[in-house]
Amino acid sequence: MKKQIQSVKIIFAMAILSIFILTGCSKDSEDVVSPPIESNWHHQISNVTNNLKDIYFIDSLTGYAAGNSAPNDTNKLLKTTDGGLNWFRKPVGVTNASLTALYFFDGLTGFAAGSNAAIIKTLDGGTTWGLCAVGVSDYLFDIEFFDTQYGLACGINGTILRTSNLGDTWQVALTPNLAELYSISMPPFTNGEAYVSGEYGTMLYTNNYGLSWQQQNTGVTNHLKSVCFTDPDSGYVCGNNGTILRTTNKGVDWSVVNSGQTTVLNSVFFVDSRTGYICGDGGLILKSVDAGVSYGSEIPVTVSFLRRVFFLNPLNGWIAGETGIILHTEGPAH
Repeated sequence: MKKQIQSVKIIFAMAILSIFILTGCSKDSEDVVSPPIESNWHHQISNVTNNLKDIYFIDSLTGYAAGNSAPNDTNKLLKTTDGGLNWFRKPVGVTNASLTALYFFDGLTGFAAGSNAAIIKTLDGGTTWGLCAVGVSDYLFDIEFFDTQYGLACGINGTILRTSNLGDTWQVALTPNLAELYSISMPPFTNGEAYVSGEYGTMLYTNNYGLSWQQQNTGVTNHLKSVCFTDPDSGYVCGNNGTILRTTNKGVDWSVVNSGQTTVLNSVFFVDSRTGYICGDGGLILKSVDAGVSYGSEIPVTVSFLRRVFFLNPLNGWIAGETGIILHTEGPAH
């Protein structure tokens, strides 16, 4: 009988110990915080200290960065011919506007847009520039082209400009509201479709090269600073207060993604159907490898505000930002 009682006591003690161990392990696992993703972004020397608003590469060697020169808010254009190892100034000469957006077709033909509704065009790789006929004075934030004839630009007061003659002249399109419009995305493999994101959760859509626009319901009121579509259905948006949205049905429905951030997210760029990057204030860089379902933050390499991320291909990307910052990556960090 005594042996039976001792056996029961031993079994009971072992059960209590097991519960304690399991409980302790469970608590420890809940407290584990995933470390930031290792970053392989590194600095390039821009030789300027003022704000850079956009960066654009046409191949692995030739690229441009644009911004403004404080305190006069005049244009600043940089060019590299060795992948960003060396950057040099390219005088614009036709406008004193701050430059906020770039688009290049090839090594010769390109555009820049900015304040005072300035749209300038080069036909010789940025050596000389001409001022395009716009007809308005609104600040422009982005410029994109469907093809070698049709293009769009967007800015404040709900302004969307469209061209059908390779940017020589631009006309004002009718838009549904007067929100500031920050970013344009033209999904690949479509005919005349484009999205424009803006303040107070604004998202506009066109399917006729910008002739007419309809408003989509994003379900948020935060400013949406950047939009990027990777195919006719899949799109991604980032903005103020750590806002990230994604759609898989052409923007009919937008779902909120938990970014874990509260800062301003300025630019989103997906290099393929699964891998995308977002940059923001305070040197923040986020990366997704699951088609925008989740994001991890990379170890910061700067505290400067990062304004635009651009990838030439999945292994070659750049980021431009305040204080003349230019970052470059040559491959995935993990």
